Amino acid sequence: MEYLKNPDAIYRGSFAAIRRETDLSGIPVEMERIALRMVHACGMPDVIDDLSWQGDVNGAAAGALLAGHGIYVDAKMVAAGLMTRYLPATTSITCTLDDPKTSLMAVAGQTTRSAAAVDLWDTISGSIVVI
Repeated sequence: MEYLKNPDAIYRGSFAAIRRETDLSGIPVEMERIALRMVHACGMPDVIDDLSWQGDVNGAAAGALLAGHGIYVDAKMVAAGLMTRYLPATTSITCTLDDPKTSLMAVAGQTTRSAAAVDLWDTISGSIVVI
């Protein structure tokens, strides 16, 4: 069997498959790239049905990044999926799962580490949150 090994070709093929399998009829054109990237990240075309947005998401995200606000994520896998080459060099990505306080807070609060980690986010005003 011949395997495709070219990263750019794999990426293009992935997004072509996602476009074929995903119903974007209810998504405004300006939200399509975000929606497709979300499907790419989780592998679930039906995630489209759960999307909700208000206003100019692209403009708000770009404005937050250009103003120096960071990105907060609830899981290391989410952080790994961010394409940092497209972000301003000064953009911070914060995941507090490994903070020493997280496990203690999770046990004390009888919750998950992810939920406890989110409780450690103290400066998210104006930032981007990706969960």
